[in-house]
Amino acid sequence: MGYITVNLRPIRIAFLVDPNDRKAILRAIRINTCLWGGIYNPIVPVFKRLLKVWADDKINRLSYRSIINGYIDAFDPDYFVVMGNLDISRVDKGYREIIKENNTIRKVEDAITTSYGLGLFEILDHFIEQELKYVRREPLKICIPKIESQYGLLISSLFGSLENRHNDIFEKAYMSRLDAMYVECKISDYYKFFKSDILYLSRLSSLYIDKWRIHSSTPDPVIFYMDATKNIDIIDYWNLRAAGWRVMPLPKQSCKFDEVRKFIVNFIDDNYPRSLGGAVQNTPLSIIKSRSCNKNATSILLAELDAIFPKSNLKDKVVHQWWYPRIWDRWARENTWEDCAKIVADSKDLYITETDDKIEMVPLKPKFLSSGWHDNKPIYANEIEFKILSLDKLYAEVMPEGKYSALRTLGVAHFNVRFSSRGITFLNSAREIRQFITLPDAEEIFKIWLQYRDWKSIELSQSGRMSKQILGKLGGIVGIRDIADESIIRLLTYMAGGEGSKDNKQRIKGEESVKGEPRYLNYDELKQRVKKIQKMDLPKELQDTERKLILNGLIQKILQLGLYIKCPICTERSWYSLNDISYEMTCHKCGDHFAIPSESTRDLIAWKYRTKGPFALKDKAHGAYSVLLTLRFFTEPLLHQTTPILSFKARKNQKEIEIDLALFYKELFFGKTRSHLIFCECKTHKRFSEKDRDRMKIIAEEFPGAVLVFSTLNKSLTEKEKKLIRPFVNKYRKGKSENRPANNVLVLTSEQLFSFEPRESFGQLFLQYGELNAMCDASHIKHLGLISYSDWLRILYNRKKQKVKP
Repeated sequence: MGYITVNLRPIRIAFLVDPNDRKAILRAIRINTCLWGGIYNPIVPVFKRLLKVWADDKINRLSYRSIINGYIDAFDPDYFVVMGNLDISRVDKGYREIIKENNTIRKVEDAITTSYGLGLFEILDHFIEQELKYVRREPLKICIPKIESQYGLLISSLFGSLENRHNDIFEKAYMSRLDAMYVECKISDYYKFFKSDILYLSRLSSLYIDKWRIHSSTPDPVIFYMDATKNIDIIDYWNLRAAGWRVMPLPKQSCKFDEVRKFIVNFIDDNYPRSLGGAVQNTPLSIIKSRSCNKNATSILLAELDAIFPKSNLKDKVVHQWWYPRIWDRWARENTWEDCAKIVADSKDLYITETDDKIEMVPLKPKFLSSGWHDNKPIYANEIEFKILSLDKLYAEVMPEGKYSALRTLGVAHFNVRFSSRGITFLNSAREIRQFITLPDAEEIFKIWLQYRDWKSIELSQSGRMSKQILGKLGGIVGIRDIADESIIRLLTYMAGGEGSKDNKQRIKGEESVKGEPRYLNYDELKQRVKKIQKMDLPKELQDTERKLILNGLIQKILQLGLYIKCPICTERSWYSLNDISYEMTCHKCGDHFAIPSESTRDLIAWKYRTKGPFALKDKAHGAYSVLLTLRFFTEPLLHQTTPILSFKARKNQKEIEIDLALFYKELFFGKTRSHLIFCECKTHKRFSEKDRDRMKIIAEEFPGAVLVFSTLNKSLTEKEKKLIRPFVNKYRKGKSENRPANNVLVLTSEQLFSFEPRESFGQLFLQYGELNAMCDASHIKHLGLISYSDWLRILYNRKKQKVKP
């Protein structure tokens, strides 16, 4: 039926600092040195005004508020710590708790421990007991850098640093047990500590953690050319490393030393060529210039190195990057390699069977966790992800971000829970033993989320109830494939009394049916109609097998067998289910009683099938098919996670909405997850009207950033529909911030809804990018005749560039 993935990671804390407050930055570094995984905690600069390097970008017009909140969105911390006196009114804290600075680290007798998260000394006790009790072939060197005062902040950020009171405890309890030694560390020889066999404080506090970079082709490692005296450069280096990058710092103050120059040349040679995605490629290393350094500084440096080491040929091995990676920019994180790593210490899968309604989940704990040092505060995190394929209902695989009363749907007695873009996060204390999780109902989760956003009177529409009933009859999302063919939809519509194809309008010999009334087919007639179904996605040799499966699926799930009997009194025919058959029958037309015919002639009595349950309702079932096929488009073929709600109505103040399908959608692309909110307007064979467009305008205003879908079972849009939707697409292509539409629009036709490979139907553009935004772009080109979003953005950029005075 599915599985639940549990990932263990450290608590993630964002430290908010004034970039001009050097003492606050140093305190943040020292606190993180004491925390397990502290080097992955971001230091977020809270500006009083925008830095010149950003203010000079007059085209994108960034604001310091968007940058600060962009950092928070990128790292998605569990808590905040405010360092010093800061105005954080412009910080989008979301629903996270703010921890006081003096509550992060506390002293207990001759040890230090943490109120939130796990501490360095707890890691060291386990490391000494498990790792150092045996003699190693290659002994580890544990070095504690002696930090020179002039560049103390930089050296502390590289290797870690402790407060004096904590350092006294470390010397007394661990120096001799670790066989550690103090070593002078200067700006001229700092690079020596980066050797793989040397452990220092920051490496010790990040033991037992794996980081997963999203792209296998990410240009790792990088060289970060910086000014060792500038606070913002030190913060930028820290955040690159916190994002999981392999980054080699190169202070410009160290480049005058010959040994540093030689080290950098060797570092470049050692990492070129390198293995990327399983293949050796001659991809150059990036040398990233910090914000405070001159634009030509790296070019001058490499020219000097080339002159000193002419055989190194550095110009072919290094590429200059003039900008700092846009970690704060969501578009850059999603569309380039400027992203954050996933931090995982351990992982396990819990498998779900059809009989499971609750899952017992024992918390996944760090192997070094001690039971004696902790109170009831959260000290580690378990991230939960669902993948469920049910036969009878829709479950929530994606939990919408925010704070809302969704815990009751999970059935857990746990209050430290976050619902974020990464999934459900349990912030566990040392006392947590186990939880019994109820599989979350998708409809209920979506309703709770809407209620939290002040939407009232949320209920399924008549079409929604019908769609839900049909979905159950088909056996869940997987069963929608049984109706994923235009000929099948026409057949079911015809049998329910609706209009079908031209062939369907031909009256079957011997059958007298009236438009609007159900039609009945015997097995041979049904078989002949299924035989006409062309499965174009399959090889010819597999099409017969597929048709047999379709026929069996129709008989088992959608059709009902009965007797089609001619009344000897009024001579009209009526259909009777097997449960209604007896020796004496009642005519459905004239109401008289008659004996069941004893003759077996087909003119008097015959076995025939008819649609049953919701499939027999002509208009309502017909309206539900496009909704279910659109749902299938986002689930089965693409195998991504969803939390859907079928057709529903809702009201907020004076606004009322009626949505055919809405879902939270998480796609997996090259190991990277991206979450979307999607609203769909679905049509069967009717056409989109101004009313439909206006309804989607309300959705765009109320849910900025949502993807809006126009879905139809027609083969193409009419010119009238194109003229209606094109201005709508162009209006919402322009976003308020970032290089992304305010609301992206996706157009789907029968070519996509009936396809088992939607990528092929969208052509080369989707094959190249392979994600939802690219699908939207491809649909604009294919169905609306618009230019691509990138071309549209380039035109807009050039117009802005012409308006900006040099």
